[in-house]
Amino acid sequence: MQFPGQNVTPLFALLVASTLIYTASPSSAQSLPEIPNDIPIQYKEREAHAPLTIRQDLDGLRQRAKRHAWTFQVGYTSVFDQDITRLAATEVPSNFLSLAAAQHEYSTRVAGVTQESARLAGVPSHTYLEGCNPGASAFNWRDLKRVTATKNQQDCGSCWAFSASEAFEDYGPVSSAIAASFAFTAYVSGVFNEQVGDPINHAVTIVGWDDKKSAWLIRNDWDVLWGDGGYGWVNYNTAQIGYAAAWIQPADELVPVSPNALTAAFDLSKGTIAKAESQLGLTTASDKELLASTFSQSFANEDTRVQEAAGPIVFLQYSNASQLVAVSETAALLKQQGFFVATGRHSIAEFVGVKAPNQPQVRYYHEAEKAAAVRIAQTLSQTSGQLATPLRLNLQVRTPSIEVWFPKR
Repeated sequence: MQFPGQNVTPLFALLVASTLIYTASPSSAQSLPEIPNDIPIQYKEREAHAPLTIRQDLDGLRQRAKRHAWTFQVGYTSVFDQDITRLAATEVPSNFLSLAAAQHEYSTRVAGVTQESARLAGVPSHTYLEGCNPGASAFNWRDLKRVTATKNQQDCGSCWAFSASEAFEDYGPVSSAIAASFAFTAYVSGVFNEQVGDPINHAVTIVGWDDKKSAWLIRNDWDVLWGDGGYGWVNYNTAQIGYAAAWIQPADELVPVSPNALTAAFDLSKGTIAKAESQLGLTTASDKELLASTFSQSFANEDTRVQEAAGPIVFLQYSNASQLVAVSETAALLKQQGFFVATGRHSIAEFVGVKAPNQPQVRYYHEAEKAAAVRIAQTLSQTSGQLATPLRLNLQVRTPSIEVWFPKR
């Protein structure tokens, strides 16, 4: 340090600098950002011992909160000082919509097959979503003890795996993608409502909702020192919450399921599956049969109760709740006639390359199924009040199968 008009030795300069630093310390301590009183006590205590940079970063977020009317509080969470790219590494595939359509179509068919198999085997259908009323103004799976303890994914970026496993473990909560921002890592309470254009990068589990809060209740496996023990509220229209949502409908392992019916479910879903596969670059026969073989190996067994349907497997396709009465009547009559009937609701738009019929239609794929298709068309005309026509399509289906399509309304 050099003073004007003086020659100062390095040692003296060092002493002066040290003195200036020492005298500045008390004023620096006094200027530490204040810790709000409205954050949970565990976060107040943690922030009180946080490094200065953490205190300053949190203060910056709180200033933004005032400017943008945030309805949530931030604090020194267990992940606030970590690299978000190592916490949130979910990537949405470029062909996600095709994958989702294929998975939805196939899964819905398989669900119909397992439900009908349970009925034929005399096994009561499980009410997996018992207690959950979609029309309720508020709901929380925690109240029904359908969630496990909060986990800590640490910094391996495997949020997508934790979210999916939660849906598998508890069958009810919904796995969902979300856009996790810097402020999201600091969430401790309130309703998260930061409006930014961040891309999808994270996955959480939706375990409830509250219309009064206009928010979803989520579980986030960033340990208990995030949010309320790992849980938080996210505004319905924030951070793309609900994107790529998926839930699990488990199948009873005691129910014998017809491998032929599962094969038919796969073959009839080939249109959407093939499109998704082509976008992924799956071209070999083994790749294309992977999905079907996985289901077949999971469900097929040597139980003597397994009896293949005597006639074609019949899939009923409808698109909205107004058709439920006709669908139920049709299914009941066809079952009385001895058909294996799998019912699944679909949105017509989700069937890639499939045109919705303008009137009830019965689609079959082998000449041997024509007589059955005619009988089914007569039944469908009776229940729908519209003339149903049988139509043979050129699709390679390995097992006798018929699709009953109710028109889009």
